[in-house]
Amino acid sequence: MKENTNKRQKIISVLAVVFPLLYGVMYLPIWNGKELQIYNTVNLFALLFQAVCFIIAVIRVKNIFLNKVSFNFIDYLIMPVSVMLLCFVGFFFTENLLGIPPIPPQH
Repeated sequence: MKENTNKRQKIISVLAVVFPLLYGVMYLPIWNGKELQIYNTVNLFALLFQAVCFIIAVIRVKNIFLNKVSFNFIDYLIMPVSVMLLCFVGFFFTENLLGIPPIPPQH
């Protein structure tokens, strides 16, 4: 990485690549047949958004390694949305893995 790249930018660049990859892990068939319990259009939108986030993050890391100017909009817009999406969908995915229904029956 560039010598003038501070630690914050290095951490952001690594996290920007890791979070979309963590989202992709939820789609791997290693969860004993469990699937995400959210509507299909939301799953498709979220997966495409995370793929775009991953591509933008990889381009940013490549630019940092090649000492080119990189845009910082991923720091302030794309990565926080990616992290919130991972947390939101991951919450429902974890509930599904534990066998908890998304909306418990009301008595």
